[in-house]
Amino acid sequence: MNDKLPAPEVENPETSVKSALEYKPLTLTKVGAKEFIQRKLSTSEKWAYKALLEVYALQTVDEKENAETKYVNRVGFTGVDAKILTSFATQLRRRGFLTAKQLIILYKKMPKYWEQIFNVSNKDKLSKLMGASV
Repeated sequence: MNDKLPAPEVENPETSVKSALEYKPLTLTKVGAKEFIQRKLSTSEKWAYKALLEVYALQTVDEKENAETKYVNRVGFTGVDAKILTSFATQLRRRGFLTAKQLIILYKKMPKYWEQIFNVSNKDKLSKLMGASV
């Protein structure tokens, strides 16, 4: 009976270097970014607040003043959301917070604005947050 254990396999240095060179990190894709941003906008107060103010900033002056959407320019709030989200944005700027009830509404409404947030985002920072590379 042989009591010896089999010799451990020795890693081939050429193979390990080659596999390391072939490693491809995750890349920032629009689909991945959409999922990530939508999740953040529906769960993170910090992200929802920042996004609300970013999208509000994209509204035209008269849209802000009248709390409505006047132009089809693919930025800012939708016609349905303009009044309430303009109100939330002005309250947030004035008080620095929204009520718990308002935050719940904000979490439901903000994910649809993910693409505007993606477009104004620093892609390198977003990539790092997602654990991906650009």
